[in-house]
Amino acid sequence: MRVFSAVLAIGASVLAGGAASAQTVFCQWDFDAVGPVGPVDDNTGLPTDAPYFTSGLIYNTPAPTIGNGSCIPLGMDNLDSGPPDHTGTYVFGPYSGQYVYGSVAYCDVSPQSGLAHGGSTYSITCWRVRGPNNSYVAPGINNGNGWNRSAPERSQGAQFSTSTVGYSNIRFQCQISCSTQSVSCAQAQYTLDGTTWLDFGGPIYMASNDFIQPASGPISSANFGINLDFTPITGANNNPNFGVRIVSIYDPRFPGTAQVPAPNYAAAANPTTTPYNNSSGNWRYGLMTFSGTPTGPINPVLRASTDKIAVCASEDNTIIFQALVQPGVNPASTGTTVYADLSSIGLSGHQVLAGNQAGTFFSYTGTVPAGTVVVPTGQTTPITRTVTFTVTDDQGRSISSGSAISFVNCSGVDSGKPVVISQVYGGGGNTDSINAANQGVYDSDFVEIYNRSASPVDLTGWSVQYASPASSGGFNNSNNQVNLSGTIQPRQYMLIRFSDPVYGFQPLPTPDFSTRYGYGGIGNTGGRVVLSNSTALVGTGYTAAAVQDLVGFGAAAVTFEGAGPAATPDNSHAVIRKATTLDPNPGAQDSNQNFYDFSPSTPLPHNRANNGTDTFLTAYASIPHDDANKVVVTNSACAGSQVLFTVAVTPGTSSTGISVMGDISPITGSPGMITLYDDGPAGGHGDLGAGDGVYSFLYTIPANAAQGFRTISFTASD
Repeated sequence: MRVFSAVLAIGASVLAGGAASAQTVFCQWDFDAVGPVGPVDDNTGLPTDAPYFTSGLIYNTPAPTIGNGSCIPLGMDNLDSGPPDHTGTYVFGPYSGQYVYGSVAYCDVSPQSGLAHGGSTYSITCWRVRGPNNSYVAPGINNGNGWNRSAPERSQGAQFSTSTVGYSNIRFQCQISCSTQSVSCAQAQYTLDGTTWLDFGGPIYMASNDFIQPASGPISSANFGINLDFTPITGANNNPNFGVRIVSIYDPRFPGTAQVPAPNYAAAANPTTTPYNNSSGNWRYGLMTFSGTPTGPINPVLRASTDKIAVCASEDNTIIFQALVQPGVNPASTGTTVYADLSSIGLSGHQVLAGNQAGTFFSYTGTVPAGTVVVPTGQTTPITRTVTFTVTDDQGRSISSGSAISFVNCSGVDSGKPVVISQVYGGGGNTDSINAANQGVYDSDFVEIYNRSASPVDLTGWSVQYASPASSGGFNNSNNQVNLSGTIQPRQYMLIRFSDPVYGFQPLPTPDFSTRYGYGGIGNTGGRVVLSNSTALVGTGYTAAAVQDLVGFGAAAVTFEGAGPAATPDNSHAVIRKATTLDPNPGAQDSNQNFYDFSPSTPLPHNRANNGTDTFLTAYASIPHDDANKVVVTNSACAGSQVLFTVAVTPGTSSTGISVMGDISPITGSPGMITLYDDGPAGGHGDLGAGDGVYSFLYTIPANAAQGFRTISFTASD
C-alpha cells in the first residue's frame, strides 16, 4: 500500500556557508519520518502525520518528504564477470535496480545518534546506499556490499535532483556518515542541465560512524553536515534541471601500499594506511535539503495517490484517496483544502478530503460498488479511470493532480498453467533495529512452487529466476537462477532456498533446491520472480513461451502479471498465492493478476517432503444394510428400521484429521448432519473395524419418514 503522510512543515532557516538570507526549504528527504503504516488516527478518524518511510524497507528511488525531486543511488558492480584481479568487464552508472541498493536503516552514528533535528540536527534514521552482495569475493580482494574499489572515481554515491524554478540563492544540505570500512573521501558535484556534472569545492573527509563535523575539508560543514552554498552559481537559480551529487573519490591522504598503490580509495578506519577493502562498507545519508529564496509567489505542491492502483471490477472495493500537500509560500498558504472528483468511479464529483492540523496531509476512504465500472466478459485489458485531486488556499492559488485506477476482470479467469509460483519471501535473516515487529521469521529467503493440476509435471530443464524490482536487464544474472529437476506431483509443493542461512533464525524445512553458497538473495519489500520451462535466462522476455509464471511484488516492481504487482511484504511477511474453493491449498488461484492472486502473510514454506505425492482424499459410500446381520441385502429400507452407512476413505499422502459427514436432510425433511466413525465395535457407532479406513454410522430411519427415493451426500475432509 502506498501511504503518504505529512512530515516537516515548511519554515525559514539560515544555513551556514555564505551570506545569510532567509531560506525556504522547497525539497527535502527526511528519513526520520519512520513509523508503522497507518494514515488514519484510530481515535479521531483523521489522517495522521506519522509514517512516510518504513525502517528496513528498500527505497531505491525514495520520494522527497517535502516538494518534488528525485533521489537515486549511484554504484557499480562486476556481476561476477571479473576474476579476482579485477580485469573483467564492469558495468557502472546511475541506479539500474541491479547494481546498487538504497534502504532505510538506523544511522549508526555516535555519540549524538538518536537526537532530534531541532537541537543537534542529527538524524536517527538514514538512507543507506551500498552495492548488492553478489560480487566475487576472494582473500584480500573483496568488492561485495560496499563501494567497488575497481570503480572509477565519481561513479559511486548518490544523486539528488530538483527544480529550483521560483527560487534563487540555492543551497543544499546533507547529513552523511560512513561505516568504519567504507570509502572515506567524497566529492560534491552539481549540474545545471541534468547531464554535465561539475565538481564543487574540494575533497570531503568522513570519519567512521559519525556525521561530518564542522569545518571538515574546504567546504563549510557547520550544522553537522555538508552545506553547499550555490549563491555564486547564478545558473542554479530558477533552473528546472538542477542537481547535486555526493560521490566517492580517491583519497589524497592515502600514500599507497605494495599491494594497492595510490591513488586509490581509502577506508575510513585508517585512511592514511588502509585501502578500502570491505564487503559491507556503506554511506548513510540523513536529512537532505534544498532551500532558496522565493522570487515570487509559490503555488502549493500536491502529490495525490490511491492505496490501490488496480481493483477487480466485479467486487466491492474500498479505496483510500490521499494527498500530500506542500503549502504555498510568499505569502504562506492559509485555509488549505483538498477535494477530489470521483465521479469517474461512481462516487462524489466534489469529495472533500479530511486534513490534518498542519494542512499537509488529506485523505478520504470510499467504497466503489461492484459493477460500477463494467469490464466486458473475456476482456483482458483493464479499463482505467482517473480521479482528479485539487488543492486550494485562501490566497486564491490552486493546483490539480490526477491518479489512475485500473479495473480488471478477475472472477472466472484462470491461466490454465499447471505449476505456479505459490510463495515468495525475502526477509530471511533480516533484522530491523527501529521496528521491533519487522524481524525476519526464517533464516533464508525462499521461493515456493505448487502443482495445482491433477497430473504430474516433469520439471527437468525448468528454472526459477529472480530480478530486482526495476532492473532494466530483467532476469539476466545466472547467480539469481536455480535450475530444477525431477517430477512435481499433483498438489505438491517444492521449496527453493534463495539465500544463505543466517544463524539465530528459524531454519527452513529442508529445501528441495538452493542457490549456490554466497549468491542469491530476494528483496524483502519488492522484486520479481519467474518460473520458466527452460534454463536459459529470461532477460526481458517476460511474455516468452517459456515463461510459465511471473510474479512482481512490491510497489517498485515494474514487471508483473496483470494490472498491478502483488502487495509490498516486509521482513515478517511473504507474498502468498491464494487458495480456491475447489483447492484449499495456498497456491491454487491464478487469474493472471498478481495484485489479486497474492496477499502478504506470515511465511509458511512447504517442501516436497511435507506435502508429498498427493493421491488425493477419496471416498466411496455404500448403503443400506440389514439391521440385524449388517449385511447388504437391498438399496431400500423401511421407516423405523436401521441402516449402516459406510464410507471407505483413502487418505492423501499428507492427510491428517480426516472427518466424514453425511447429510440426512433428504430423509428428515429438515437440516441435519451425521458424523461417521472409524472407531470399531467398541465405539458403539456400528463401525466393524477400527482404523481400517472405513467410516460408519448405524442410523435409525425416523418412523414418520415419507416414502420415496432419497440421495444421501457424504463429505470426507482432512
